[in-house]
Amino acid sequence: MSVIVLDVEATSHHKEPRASVIDLGAVALTTKGRELGSFSTLIRPLAPLGEWSKYAMEVNRIPASDLTHAPAHGEVFERFLDWMGLYKPIEAVLAYNVSYDQRIVVKTWPLAEHLPWGPCVMRRASEIIQGNRVGVKLHEAARSFGVSLPPGTHHRAVYDARVASLIWSAMVDRGVWAA
Repeated sequence: MSVIVLDVEATSHHKEPRASVIDLGAVALTTKGRELGSFSTLIRPLAPLGEWSKYAMEVNRIPASDLTHAPAHGEVFERFLDWMGLYKPIEAVLAYNVSYDQRIVVKTWPLAEHLPWGPCVMRRASEIIQGNRVGVKLHEAARSFGVSLPPGTHHRAVYDARVASLIWSAMVDRGVWAA
């Protein structure tokens, strides 16, 4: 069995009608936390970028020019499912902020609703660190669990997925991950 930890960057909040995923990153792990492989791609936005997407694009720092020749959404989702197939059976698809990531992923690819979505890594980390379910930032959780940050760029999907996978692995190692 394996676990997939994913992260996405999007053009805007999932409630924005034109919002879509533009960066998808994922890490496949054994249920004991050993990394098996990773997936990363930029994705052409579903709608032309504009003022409505300005804030998100400033946060993720992905230049619009990098998205011009990126693959289309349908092609990416097929490739992602093929990649996931390498690690079957999959126990769960996790994300640091699963409530956001799941919503924007399903909005972009409605068939993603059928993925085996699991619990939120951020909520569990927050419960352990703060004693409540209020969101702890990714890097704060990494520091609290003694996770050394890998090389890469914060707010890029595969980097954030890898950090979330290391946090999840640390919780598994400590016996504090409960689905």
